[in-house]
Amino acid sequence: MYDVPVTQYSLGGRYRFTLFGKPATLRAQVQNLTNLYFWNIGYSPGFLQASPRSLFMYLTADL
Repeated sequence: MYDVPVTQYSLGGRYRFTLFGKPATLRAQVQNLTNLYFWNIGYSPGFLQASPRSLFMYLTADL
């Protein structure tokens, strides 16, 4: 079995703005941008599949 190096890309950004007169932040992140498919070795259960492309968004605001 060969160990082939792979590169997994993630991209994120943050936008600060005012919401109802209070500071707020919207953060977005795409993980595994190219939807790379590979298996990784872990301690338990042994082999783990990489997560597929995922989008996360967070809105944080002061009350």
